Amino acid sequence: MKILTSDEIRLVENICFEKYSTEAELMLKAGTACFEAMTQKYDMKNKRVLVFCGNGKNAGDGFVIARLLWAYGADAKIVLCDKAPSIAEPLMYYNEALSSDVEVIGIDGVTSCDFAVDCIFGIGFHGEARAPFDTVFKKVNSLVAKVISVDTPSGTDATTGAVCENCIRADFTIAISTLKYCHVLPPANAYCGDTVTVNIGRR
Repeated sequence: MKILTSDEIRLVENICFEKYSTEAELMLKAGTACFEAMTQKYDMKNKRVLVFCGNGKNAGDGFVIARLLWAYGADAKIVLCDKAPSIAEPLMYYNEALSSDVEVIGIDGVTSCDFAVDCIFGIGFHGEARAPFDTVFKKVNSLVAKVISVDTPSGTDATTGAVCENCIRADFTIAISTLKYCHVLPPANAYCGDTVTVNIGRR
């Protein structure tokens, strides 16, 4: 079992982009693998699913997941936690979700759901959550819903295992490619719930 730091993951990704796959292709693979993992674990058809997306690359996985959940039969919506994406790859998958009639709402439109999918931050998070994400974390944790975190629960430090105030508490975490230290080190490991790893090397 391999466990990598944030810097090691970035190095692996850069090698992958140079030799094997574009960033957009890898994002699609990651989103698809996470969709498959969550629908294997939970019956999500006809369920209300909110996919919380930040404004970084982790959001790209979320846009892919939301589109696939919608096609699968879930009442899936994208929650833009801050603003619409500006990075090319997430923007492409955001537009694909919109073209597939996935509804987009803001954090103020969040009321209730059966599942909350956390695609707010990825391996780059450290320190404390700044506005508006501190409010978003509180909102997700207040929901009476199953919380699914993609790669790492937002608010955990992937390398040190530290957590911020109001760190998102997941019921299920889907680690992409390999475990990170937040999945095994306290206190972050207590925020991960059940954790599985999905392979996105060959799909």
